[in-house]
Amino acid sequence: SLSNASFHIGSEANENISVSIADMRATGLGNNSVSTNNDAYGIDVATGTIGAVTIDGSDIGEINASATDNGVAGQTLTVNNADGTTQAVTVAVNESAATTAASLNALDDVTATASNSLTLSALSFTDDGTNAGTLTITDGSETITVTYVGGAGNEVHDDIVDDLIAAVGANTNLTASEDADGNLLVTTADGEDISVNFSVAGGTSVAAATIDSYNGDTAAVSTGGTADYTVGGTLNITLEANMSIESSVDDAGGSYFDADVGEEVEPTKNGLADISDGNNVAAQTLTLTGPEGSETATIQEDATAYTI
Repeated sequence: SLSNASFHIGSEANENISVSIADMRATGLGNNSVSTNNDAYGIDVATGTIGAVTIDGSDIGEINASATDNGVAGQTLTVNNADGTTQAVTVAVNESAATTAASLNALDDVTATASNSLTLSALSFTDDGTNAGTLTITDGSETITVTYVGGAGNEVHDDIVDDLIAAVGANTNLTASEDADGNLLVTTADGEDISVNFSVAGGTSVAAATIDSYNGDTAAVSTGGTADYTVGGTLNITLEANMSIESSVDDAGGSYFDADVGEEVEPTKNGLADISDGNNVAAQTLTLTGPEGSETATIQEDATAYTI
């Protein structure tokens, strides 16, 4: 125990503070900690030394009318360390966010993840009675595909959504689900590119859809032949204090950042940033660990301090 320990804290006489601790054992003091499951916007980022880099390049997340073009330019990403040294990774033309994230994770004091998603709405297949239509979605290694044979009749949005979800099968990275609006939400867990192919055998059969990417870009599709579209993923990059990152190309040239060539992009503490129209508290699950075990607390977005 520690009983009535007195510490002089001021410049004048009698400016003392007394402290007593009844149980000085490790089991009594405990090992208390709080952690979060929200690495991007949670309490660790809000109160710690790390910060997140804003990915706001104008070509990132755009819908490209191509089977392979994801809008990413060849570039060098240079990380400026707190001690004045640098680290760099080379990004190839049309390199996926998943590959770039893996390269960044090999650097010191840098953490990167990638994500990607798009939505398909207003899906339809108009059957001319003879010519088939196929819709294929791929991340390069996993595929979701449906084919409608000619003569089987027209297909409407809800049925196509159900068929595509059923076609996910054993996929672990490329998945599809129905969102709150009844549209098809397609995601890649690791941020790989998502490519969509519409293929109609000919005649007057027509495949149609609207594609919306995660960054708000949209494309209306109506084809009686073949049409390809690709959406590249985005990055979530966190850096330690007093670090920054820059690109060898500018925003117009396909950079990940809305910045000039060589312009340093500094991270911000996203937990304190304006991430919503509310009070900037992010949704997360907190794990509180103490000498008697751990408990979790589910925090809703915009929760007040009183509620937490």
